[in-house]
Amino acid sequence: MNFRHDFNEVFGVEVPIAIAVMVIICAIVAFTVIRYRAGRGHEPSKVAKHPVAEPLYVVALVIIALGLSIFVAHVNGQERSGLGKPQLSVKVVGFQWCWSFHYKHTPVTVTGTCLTKSQDPTLMLPVGKNVRINLTSNDVVHEFWVPYFRFKIEAFPHHTNSFDVKVTHPGNWVGRCSVFCGVFHYRMDFRVKAVSAQAFDSWLHTQRAAVRSAA
Repeated sequence: MNFRHDFNEVFGVEVPIAIAVMVIICAIVAFTVIRYRAGRGHEPSKVAKHPVAEPLYVVALVIIALGLSIFVAHVNGQERSGLGKPQLSVKVVGFQWCWSFHYKHTPVTVTGTCLTKSQDPTLMLPVGKNVRINLTSNDVVHEFWVPYFRFKIEAFPHHTNSFDVKVTHPGNWVGRCSVFCGVFHYRMDFRVKAVSAQAFDSWLHTQRAAVRSAA
């Protein structure tokens, strides 16, 4: 899962750095409090700043922030460039209070009411293929979030956000709207189901036939 891989790689670098910074700061604070505390009969220091230490703090912060920014941009760019040309496009529409998934160049649209779990729509994806998701909204701002993917992105009315995803193994995961969008926001769940390319083609063929027979 590309998004999950990106997240884990970045998380694995950022967390040790954050822990190291916290330990260093706590150690400096503890040393300062113990070493330079004023006892009885001693006046507190009149020094309000340290002309050498403070610039060093700023330089260290800039180096860490810049390094992490470059690293994250590199990981994202490397992952996106490896996906290749989209092999399938799906238009995802958020609306109060559910979702619809339309498969481009087909008559197939999957939707639901989201009133119960059994009425949540399912976004079917083929394993190993690069899928372009075109995300928009019919009314207010929603947010497409699949916790397992470690990824979320806003769905705006009158605007389309596009991203690519390539699922590496079969699975069935929950997705939901993660931004408050109205009174029934809490119902706005969907499923993401990844199956083999052959199973996906068979499913899409069955859905096409069902649409034609209903016409």
